[in-house]
Amino acid sequence: MSMSFVLAAGGTGGHVFPAEALAAELLGRGSSVHLLSDGRVDAFPDAFLGSMSIACVRGGSAAAPVRRSKR
Repeated sequence: MSMSFVLAAGGTGGHVFPAEALAAELLGRGSSVHLLSDGRVDAFPDAFLGSMSIACVRGGSAAAPVRRSKR
C-alpha cells in the first residue's frame, strides 16, 4: 500500500538532513514524500531526492511549490 507523507522541517541543515534521511526511507518503501520548509532550504539545492517535491513558506504566507531538486 503506497502512502503519501508531508514532512515539515525548518530550512537549516539540522532539520533538512534528518528530513532527507526519513524521506529516503519512505521513498524506498514506495511512498511519495513532500517537504514543507522555509526559504532557507534554498541553501541546500542538491540535498533532496529527485522524486521529492519541495514547497516553501515565505513570510507566513501559504505554501507554494517553488522547485524540485535536480537529483
